[in-house]
Amino acid sequence: MTKAVPRQQANKTWQDWVWRGPVEQCPWNAPQNCTYSKAITKTTSYEWSVGLTMGGEAKREPFSAMASLVGGYGRSGSTSMTYTSGIWYRPGQFAQPISVVERRWRSGDFVGGFVRTPEYDNVCRNGNKGYRWDANKRWGSWSDNVKVRDYGTFNIHN
Repeated sequence: MTKAVPRQQANKTWQDWVWRGPVEQCPWNAPQNCTYSKAITKTTSYEWSVGLTMGGEAKREPFSAMASLVGGYGRSGSTSMTYTSGIWYRPGQFAQPISVVERRWRSGDFVGGFVRTPEYDNVCRNGNKGYRWDANKRWGSWSDNVKVRDYGTFNIHN
């Protein structure tokens, strides 16, 4: 069985703001702090892609490396958050609910494949070539931005 084996990943995660809600401003002349006044429930769909490179290593298999296939495929998900009042912000500041998907970049190799075995050529009939399964054969690579977690919060700014 061929496996997608992680090779490395970023030390830090990054935030993908998949939804931004309505902005409210606390008036400059407000006698006290403001609270966000809207109660919102929001389900947001989001997408990401996985990059693929399939082919041999240039040093050992120059022909299959030249004929490598580069592509990818899309993935999707969704997150549901409920925002209620209770967030306080100062006069002159803005408040905005946001849905965040925290991601981490990773990359790895595809491992496991059939390899040419000339020693088995005499066993095959009709001039076919011999192959055997090599569970350690690395034959391509992949990268993605995997979801670590998702959460709802407020962006408070001046």
